[in-house]
Parts: sequence; structure tokens; C-alpha cells
Amino acid sequence: EAKERMPESKDDETLNGEIEERAGGVDDAMGKGDVPLALEIALSDPPYESKDMDLKRKSAAVCSDILLTVKEKEMDDLINALSVEQCDVLMKYIYRALESADDIKISITLLRWHAHLANIRGLGCVMRAVAERQSL
Repeated sequence: EAKERMPESKDDETLNGEIEERAGGVDDAMGKGDVPLALEIALSDPPYESKDMDLKRKSAAVCSDILLTVKEKEMDDLINALSVEQCDVLMKYIYRALESADDIKISITLLRWHAHLANIRGLGCVMRAVAERQSL
């Protein structure tokens, strides 16, 4: 019997390269006005395995930069287009971004996203974001 091998974990340098690649994809999508695609790219392949907080903040910033451009009336449609897993990642990124938000306007926008996300996906989304071992 062949044993299944665990996938090799990625080092921080590899993860950083992936985050930069995602950031480029997000920039391209945003340049074309495709916010849903930009958000989908930003939420893909989060760096769960890294212990480097700067790397996690960098990944969260790729996502939060998109969130800060969206009008409140557009939030629900974007959230409704996401899977439950993507919404969980989004909630984790919102919390990470709130930790480092240095401007009240940024915090207010992120809290609006939080409220819309919790309203649509329920408190389970919030609980998974704060209770899961895999943090962003």
C-alpha cells in the first residue's frame, strides 16, 4: 500500500512570491473594472502555513485594498457571489486589516464589510474566522 504524502509546505519566500503574483492579478482586474474577479483572486490560496505576520498583513492588504474601493450599495452583490469558504477567508482578512488600520475611514469601511458579511453569511462566518486554527 502506498501511503499518501502530505503536500510539502511552502516557505515564506514562495508564499511572498504568490502574494505578489496575486497582487498583480488584482491590479490587472481592477484596471479593467472587474471588482468581482479582483476579489476572487485576492481570496485565493491564503498563506495559512506562514507564521510571518508581515506576510499575512501583506496578503490581507491585497484584499482590503479592493474592499476600500467598493461602494456600500455594491457590497451585498459581491458577497453573494462568493462561496462560504471565500467569505470565511474574507472575514479573516477583514479582521487582519482592522488590526493594522491607521485611519478611521478605513476602519469604518472594513466594519461595514464585516456587518454586511455577517448579515448575509450569519454568525457562523464570524465564529469560523475567530475560532479556526488557520489564521490569516
